[in-house]
Amino acid sequence: MLKSPLNGPIYAYTAAFLLSTGAGILYDDVEPMLGAFNCLKFIQYLILFFLVLHSIESEKDARKIINVAFLTAFIIVVYAFSQIPAGSRVTAPFEGKGGEPNTLGGYLLFILSITLAIFLESRSFYRQVFFAVFSILCLVALFYTESRSSYIGLLLSFIILAVSAKKRNFLLVGIVITLIFSSVLLPSRVIDRINYTFESEAPANPFEIKEEIETVDPSTQARLHSWSEAYKGWKKYPIFGWGVTGFMFLDAQYLKVLAETGTVGMVTFLLLLAAIYRNIRKTYLAVRGVNEYYQGLALGVLAGFVGLCGHAIGTNTFIIIRVMEPFWLFLGIVMSYSHFLPEVAERMQAKKAAPPKKEEEKPSRVSFFT
Repeated sequence: MLKSPLNGPIYAYTAAFLLSTGAGILYDDVEPMLGAFNCLKFIQYLILFFLVLHSIESEKDARKIINVAFLTAFIIVVYAFSQIPAGSRVTAPFEGKGGEPNTLGGYLLFILSITLAIFLESRSFYRQVFFAVFSILCLVALFYTESRSSYIGLLLSFIILAVSAKKRNFLLVGIVITLIFSSVLLPSRVIDRINYTFESEAPANPFEIKEEIETVDPSTQARLHSWSEAYKGWKKYPIFGWGVTGFMFLDAQYLKVLAETGTVGMVTFLLLLAAIYRNIRKTYLAVRGVNEYYQGLALGVLAGFVGLCGHAIGTNTFIIIRVMEPFWLFLGIVMSYSHFLPEVAERMQAKKAAPPKKEEEKPSRVSFFT
């Protein structure tokens, strides 16, 4: 394992959920195979992170991985657009009959944050055009997932970009225009989906008086109820929790961690998130002015990570394979900057220091014929 600032927090959280799951198996709260393979699922992401960290030794290595990741994202966006005419929520391929729009929403949220950040940090006209178009396509596809967790994450991601990006005015103007003309620019399905959050089911009898008036939709009510159950579960096993998969299904990452791994797991999980944020931001600040492309990439991963933290309020974001594999892959690229960016910086300095090439004098027609 290469040394990185994330090693300690990664090991601490891994030890916490393994210990909690082991205890859950001993107390018959966790089915052994189910708990073991769910733990291995998260460890798989960490292995991917270390593989990327090990394999990138030059800018060429990084470019290969980044280009393939963007190609994959483009294919997924095209697939999402192909579902829009059907009128249903768009989802990723190979997800079964019902699909998982929240999963696609989290993935698009992360990719959009990166493409938009590169656009905002870049000075190359062609690069700006490419990533501007890519960002618009990702944004439209994201809207049609109708994932409210993704909308929350998108807002947080935009806040990070608006605070940190050099050309933040482009983003702010775009947001203002979208809000002013939302009734025209945003699909009606998106507006209805947002409004649905604050609608309750009408009583069968309009003259029936309810003791308790619900102000949110049934889906949100079910989530709030599960959050209450998670709190009750945590109170029963507050230190190490029930073990991974030992408690009822929860579609909310933070409460899932709290119920399954207890206070120990929750503390180590939050420390891991804090370490990831701190080190991505540190890398972004260090690379500013060195190379605008990798500067934008680091800012995008930072904004995308904050967005995923918001997405995790209503989804198990940090265990979803289609969101976490791209995240840990790009995190590995950003954390490997020290392997190849000095080489990029030296090349750029040499290019700036080199005297401008003199244009070869071409004989005019007069001098040629005379």
